[in-house]
Amino acid sequence: MDELGHGSYAYGVSADGKVVVGSLTGLGTLTAPQKWDSETASRTTLTPLNVQLSAHATAVSTNGSVILGTFFDGAVTRSMAWLNGSTIATELKVIDPTVDVTAPAVSADGSTIVGYYHDGTPQHVAHAVKWSLDSGSPQLSELNGLGAGGSSAEAVSQDGSVIVGSSNIGAAGTNTHAVMWRNHASNATSLNTLGGDNSAAMGVSAAGSVIVGYSELTSGNTALRHATVWRDGATTPTDLGTLTGNTFSMAHAVSADGSVIIGLSRNTSTDQHAVAWYGGGSDITDLGTLGGATSDTVAVSANGSVIVGNADNVSTSHAVAWVGANGSLIDLGTLGGIKSNTTGVSADGTVIVGNFQDTNNKYHAALWKLVKVTPPDPEPNPNPPPDPDPNANGKPTPTPTPVGIDVTNTVDTVAALAHDTFAVMGSQGAIVGRLMGGSSSGQGFNDFSGAGLGMAKAGESWYGIYSDVGRAGDSKDVLGWMTLGHAFTDNFSAGATIAHTFWQDMPDNYDHTNNNIGGGIYAQWKDSTQSGTWYIRGSAAINRYDTERTRQVLGYTEPGSGDSTINGWGVQLEAGQSFDLGNKSSFGYYGGLNYTDLKMDGYTETGVYFPFTYSDVKSQRTTAYFGLNYGMALTDKVNWSVNAEIEQDLSHKDPSVIASADYIGAFEFGSDNAHTRGSLSTTVSYAFSDAVSIGVTPYVNRTLDKDTAFGAIIGLSGKF
Repeated sequence: MDELGHGSYAYGVSADGKVVVGSLTGLGTLTAPQKWDSETASRTTLTPLNVQLSAHATAVSTNGSVILGTFFDGAVTRSMAWLNGSTIATELKVIDPTVDVTAPAVSADGSTIVGYYHDGTPQHVAHAVKWSLDSGSPQLSELNGLGAGGSSAEAVSQDGSVIVGSSNIGAAGTNTHAVMWRNHASNATSLNTLGGDNSAAMGVSAAGSVIVGYSELTSGNTALRHATVWRDGATTPTDLGTLTGNTFSMAHAVSADGSVIIGLSRNTSTDQHAVAWYGGGSDITDLGTLGGATSDTVAVSANGSVIVGNADNVSTSHAVAWVGANGSLIDLGTLGGIKSNTTGVSADGTVIVGNFQDTNNKYHAALWKLVKVTPPDPEPNPNPPPDPDPNANGKPTPTPTPVGIDVTNTVDTVAALAHDTFAVMGSQGAIVGRLMGGSSSGQGFNDFSGAGLGMAKAGESWYGIYSDVGRAGDSKDVLGWMTLGHAFTDNFSAGATIAHTFWQDMPDNYDHTNNNIGGGIYAQWKDSTQSGTWYIRGSAAINRYDTERTRQVLGYTEPGSGDSTINGWGVQLEAGQSFDLGNKSSFGYYGGLNYTDLKMDGYTETGVYFPFTYSDVKSQRTTAYFGLNYGMALTDKVNWSVNAEIEQDLSHKDPSVIASADYIGAFEFGSDNAHTRGSLSTTVSYAFSDAVSIGVTPYVNRTLDKDTAFGAIIGLSGKF
């Protein structure tokens, strides 16, 4: 969840973890709202109401269809929403466009957004509102409070039928009561207090049957405040108590099924601890700290089995989780940074969303997966049976082990893998080109005229055995191939080539296997002219390359790996002419068209907790090329030639790859290919006889990946 090189924040996650929302910093001078959606394989910068200002995406509905956001326009805070997959923000308007608007919550089904606005009076009074999305666009409704004073809506049930918050019971500035708007009512119902002046409702279960918050116990004593719960439509609160020795607690959220309430309580005059109430009861559980003074809860899974929050050790704050019926504390660590925090948890409790601050004070989005460790089973039926039976009370429930990843670094490793993918694709495309004969016989790849031994005559056959030792970018390889051909007439010849990469040092993210092979065929017509020869040649080639792809490891990332295959094919048509210049020298030109088609199979990583799935990678291009060559005999046995060529893509589909992972999102990476390329080569050959010669061809050329490739081809050729 990051744009490369920038800080990132994750604020909310949908129930299934497919949609994560937050923001990126470092996009110029602005902070931009973001949506990471692995279901649709996309990472999207959401367009706010004003693209000239920083903005944040702050919450997402359980089903992922509605995203909430906010920004400050220089005068007031404004709220917005991105609806049903749209990337363009819709303003959550109120009657007066010049006032602050806050929208803290959206129903699980995305049908109702709740919040409040502050009016333009000197008292800056808040007014609860909701926006219904049944018609597709936000329809504003005022939610009436208990009197003429202020009110606010803070949370909403799954279907939007129950909204909870608080309201003044009289004029502005008077006491405040927790309230609910039930069954789509527009008038608030007071939830009363525990005997004090004020109370507030802060959370509600999915069905709307459990409401949580706090209440003061005695009139005039704001310090005596207890967490409270209202169950099954009750308007009288139940006191949830405090930790021993203190007078303050509050409940701010409840699990979707209503079974677990989370909040905080002071245990001394200064220490604040995260607390929970399990099993629908009113007994408070101290969730503890990491040795520091304070902790707090943030969110709870749907069934209450996992609570996430933050806790202090002696020096800093860590993201933590409390797991199981007894709230076993798990330190999620800081992923090598200074401090960390949680912001949410998936509905099933397996994945935790948060952030950490690195040693350069940059924030990174972070993910933790709670991995269950299953202890080995004892002997199933020991004989004789032990007494007492150690399994008589069932197996103990193991504490999950947290596995944390730095999302920023993870995305960096995925980007590096994508870049290497494009380089490897380009390398395999070059091999297909060689199997079609290079772009010309003059490059020394395949001399179809008779292996450099003069023009083959009818009935003659020839062979060529070649090895290319080359480097392009981070790839080095040794490619070997053999060509066999036969002249059926003085004009017509045909042949075939087979190739294998015997050794390759690939980019860091790749490892080759020995399952690679390629082949090509060609047919040629040539004829003599008064001053030389001309020819026309058609060729085709195929190539297969199996490889293992493994992401490189940076701090707090995973080395996800998987097997993939690159399949390529191509066809080529070339024509050229050479001219005898006398003194055993010649000059020639050639040109042609070729088409290449490459595909690297996609795969899903194995051996990691946050596996990425990679799409197929395809590359297609039609290329025109033109070249010049010059050759001369240095002695009766030694010949020298030089060849220069330029090629231009006429049409192309450059490779791109989509990498997606649950909870992290999806990213599309495109290649930056060179569409005009050049090459230069020179060949020196030595003829042992009219039938056998050897040669070496050093070369340099520009690759598709904008690297400079260089190397040398060594060949032995002959005819019989």
